[in-house]
Amino acid sequence: MIDKEFQLRRELEEAQRAKEVHEKVKPALNHIRATLHEKWEQSSAEDTEGRERTWMMLKALKELDRYYLKRINTGKLAEEQLKRANNG
Repeated sequence: MIDKEFQLRRELEEAQRAKEVHEKVKPALNHIRATLHEKWEQSSAEDTEGRERTWMMLKALKELDRYYLKRINTGKLAEEQLKRANNG
Protein backbone atom coordinates (compact mmCIF):
# COMPACT_ATOMS: atom_id res chain seq x y z
CA MET A 1 0.00 0.00 0.00
CA ILE A 2 2.85 2.38 0.78
CA ASP A 3 4.36 1.86 -2.68
CA LYS A 4 1.00 2.55 -4.33
CA GLU A 5 0.49 5.69 -2.24
CA PHE A 6 4.03 6.84 -3.06
CA GLN A 7 3.36 6.31 -6.78
CA LEU A 8 0.08 8.23 -6.60
CA ARG A 9 1.71 11.12 -4.76
CA ARG A 10 4.49 11.20 -7.34
CA GLU A 11 1.94 11.28 -10.17
CA LEU A 12 0.10 14.10 -8.42
CA GLU A 13 3.33 16.11 -8.05
CA GLU A 14 4.20 15.54 -11.71
CA ALA A 15 0.73 16.68 -12.68
CA GLN A 16 1.07 19.86 -10.66
CA ARG A 17 4.40 20.65 -12.34
CA ALA A 18 2.96 19.83 -15.76
CA LYS A 19 -0.01 22.12 -15.11
CA GLU A 20 2.25 24.99 -14.06
CA VAL A 21 4.45 24.63 -17.14
CA HIS A 22 1.49 24.16 -19.47
CA GLU A 23 -0.21 27.29 -18.17
CA LYS A 24 3.01 29.27 -18.73
CA VAL A 25 3.65 28.03 -22.27
CA LYS A 26 0.04 27.79 -23.46
CA PRO A 27 -0.14 31.41 -24.71
CA ALA A 28 3.05 30.89 -26.73
CA LEU A 29 1.79 27.58 -28.11
CA ASN A 30 -1.50 29.19 -29.13
CA HIS A 31 0.37 32.04 -30.84
CA ILE A 32 2.63 29.63 -32.71
CA ARG A 33 -0.37 27.50 -33.69
CA ALA A 34 -2.24 30.53 -35.05
CA THR A 35 0.84 31.70 -36.95
CA LEU A 36 1.31 28.27 -38.50
CA HIS A 37 -2.36 28.05 -39.49
CA GLU A 38 -2.11 31.44 -41.14
CA LYS A 39 1.10 30.42 -42.92
CA TRP A 40 -0.54 27.22 -44.14
CA GLU A 41 -3.66 29.05 -45.37
CA GLN A 42 -1.58 31.62 -47.25
CA SER A 43 0.74 29.08 -48.86
CA SER A 44 0.35 28.22 -52.50
CA ALA A 45 -0.91 24.82 -53.54
CA GLU A 46 2.37 24.25 -55.34
CA ASP A 47 4.38 24.60 -52.12
CA THR A 48 3.79 21.03 -51.04
CA GLU A 49 7.07 20.84 -49.12
CA GLY A 50 6.32 24.01 -47.16
CA ARG A 51 2.75 22.93 -46.45
CA GLU A 52 3.97 19.52 -45.29
CA ARG A 53 6.55 21.11 -42.99
CA THR A 54 3.90 23.42 -41.53
CA TRP A 55 1.53 20.49 -41.00
CA MET A 56 4.28 18.56 -39.19
CA MET A 57 4.92 21.53 -36.88
CA LEU A 58 1.19 21.73 -36.10
CA LYS A 59 1.19 18.01 -35.28
CA ALA A 60 4.19 18.50 -32.97
CA LEU A 61 2.36 21.28 -31.11
CA LYS A 62 -0.66 19.03 -30.73
CA GLU A 63 1.52 16.25 -29.31
CA LEU A 64 3.10 18.68 -26.86
CA ASP A 65 -0.36 19.69 -25.65
CA ARG A 66 -1.34 16.02 -25.33
CA TYR A 67 1.76 15.33 -23.29
CA TYR A 68 0.91 17.97 -20.71
CA LEU A 69 -2.82 17.17 -20.64
CA LYS A 70 -2.12 13.47 -20.15
CA ARG A 71 0.12 14.25 -17.15
CA ILE A 72 -2.50 16.61 -15.72
CA ASN A 73 -5.30 14.05 -16.12
CA THR A 74 -3.17 11.29 -14.60
CA GLY A 75 -2.68 13.57 -11.59
CA LYS A 76 -6.43 14.11 -11.28
CA LEU A 77 -6.97 10.36 -11.22
CA ALA A 78 -4.18 9.92 -8.67
CA GLU A 79 -5.75 12.60 -6.48
CA GLU A 80 -9.11 10.81 -6.57
CA GLN A 81 -7.48 7.51 -5.66
CA LEU A 82 -5.62 9.11 -2.76
CA LYS A 83 -8.85 10.65 -1.46
CA ARG A 84 -10.62 7.30 -1.63
CA ALA A 85 -7.73 5.54 0.10
CA ASN A 86 -7.68 8.09 2.91
CA ASN A 87 -11.47 8.06 3.37
CA GLY A 88 -12.05 4.40 2.93
